[in-house]
Amino acid sequence: NPFLLTLIGFLFIAVPFFLVELAYHSVQEKLYGKSLEKRAFNAKVVSRDGRPLTWKQVLLRNALRPSGVFLASALSVSAGLPKEIVFAFLLVAALDFFGVLMGLWKQRIGDLAAGTIVVGYHPKQEQDAHAGAIPVRKHAMH
Repeated sequence: NPFLLTLIGFLFIAVPFFLVELAYHSVQEKLYGKSLEKRAFNAKVVSRDGRPLTWKQVLLRNALRPSGVFLASALSVSAGLPKEIVFAFLLVAALDFFGVLMGLWKQRIGDLAAGTIVVGYHPKQEQDAHAGAIPVRKHAMH
């Protein structure tokens, strides 16, 4: 039965892949504000309101990653799910892709939903800022 084989493939391949990807990105962003990909581009995920990232934020933004949406839509087509479900997956992925591409939001849908934004990150500037702040605190204590 092709439907049963597709369902088994979805449960044993796609779901674990999604969960591993979700866990990897969420843990990296919660602990360090960035994943390996963001490190390569000197980017960092921050909360729009300036507070530290929460687990809810990183899980939500990563659950709505386009790769997960595309994977889910492809598998739902092969599993014979209703066209409306497939269309919903593809619509979310398309809105996400074109919204970022055209600069309409400058954020992914996951960032909009989670209240986060990806910003440029320059460790040298951060070190300089911290270095400048240390003498001020020491001076204020005297």
